[in-house]
Amino acid sequence: MNTFVNSIKKQLVIFMVIILSSTGFTGCGDKSQIEQTAIVLALGFDASKSGITVTAQILKNQSDPNVPQVDIYTGTAADADSAIYKIRSEVGKKFLYSHLKCYVIGESLAMKSISQPLDVTLRFNQIRPTVPFLVTKGNASDIIKTSSKDNTISSLSIENALDVQKKLGYSASSTNLDITTTIDTPPNITSCSVIAIDNNYFEHGDKTGKTCFTFPGNAVFRKDKLIGYMNAEEVRGLNWTRGKIRWGNQQIMTPDNHPLNLDIKGNSSKNTVSMKNGKIVFNIHIKVESTIRDMSGTTDPNKNPSLILSLERRQGEAVNNEVKQAIHASQKTLKADVFNLGELVYRTYPKEWSKIKGNWTEIFPNIPIEITIDCNIHNTGVISKPQS
Repeated sequence: MNTFVNSIKKQLVIFMVIILSSTGFTGCGDKSQIEQTAIVLALGFDASKSGITVTAQILKNQSDPNVPQVDIYTGTAADADSAIYKIRSEVGKKFLYSHLKCYVIGESLAMKSISQPLDVTLRFNQIRPTVPFLVTKGNASDIIKTSSKDNTISSLSIENALDVQKKLGYSASSTNLDITTTIDTPPNITSCSVIAIDNNYFEHGDKTGKTCFTFPGNAVFRKDKLIGYMNAEEVRGLNWTRGKIRWGNQQIMTPDNHPLNLDIKGNSSKNTVSMKNGKIVFNIHIKVESTIRDMSGTTDPNKNPSLILSLERRQGEAVNNEVKQAIHASQKTLKADVFNLGELVYRTYPKEWSKIKGNWTEIFPNIPIEITIDCNIHNTGVISKPQS
């Protein structure tokens, strides 16, 4: 027995020696030194006569705050991948994509097809499938090259501003994976944020040429082609139905006809579909949580609590109006199911969906959508009557 135990001990010792010895021979052969790496922060894609032009924003390896912290490179080729490799040949370094902040697509390319940018950004294993996908009505290169007023690295400014707009509900942010998934799934409709440059944002201008980025709504796609836009108010109406609004402001009028500002604290929604007399009917049930932020006039909800119910009804009417704007844009202007209600029909009534999916583009614009709004104003703040 002792002989067997000693043999096992010897084998374990030999095994540990081999393991520990092998770690000393490991290295960083598959790693790239920082000096040999180009960190890509943003990519822009535009249509060109010979195919596609890619604009890349690349981080500089320097720390002087008085010097631009990024370099801009462009490459044009028959396809997006070849254009990117042209830039890489010019830079002379290995590209690192793990810090990408956004992709921007120019309108001319978006109207033709976004299949190439989607394919190339999803095929590289280094590129995360969660990078925001944006459209501009001009050239994507202008967005990539523009310096932001609030950040020397404009792609970081875009990332931060887009996050705020998404929480306010004025932008329905989508990633490259979101878009690929939705355009490949019936009804093949998707949308993403529009980005623009506002040169008049600052009251007295800016002599350095720096500016501000804005997000004036969403771009809507049928499959891989741009078909139109929704403005910011219509996008917020859409986001109410998705339960995506996290905070923001909403103004209503008090019973004595004075403005009252509500601070939105949260939003949730539930969309359902039913069959009534053989016809499809959608119901969108929206819940909104808010508090009173600012008010004037003689209204005092603390003295008359029933006024809160009146204010909640008025907020419900305001939310309902925004949602109706989104529905009108979707059904009558774009004739595109941006609400993705077709998928809801497929999940609830798969047999009926199989009969109508081929004609959904013609059917959707005429389907009734019922809206139910449930608003809850939690409190009036730390004072009672308006200070006016």
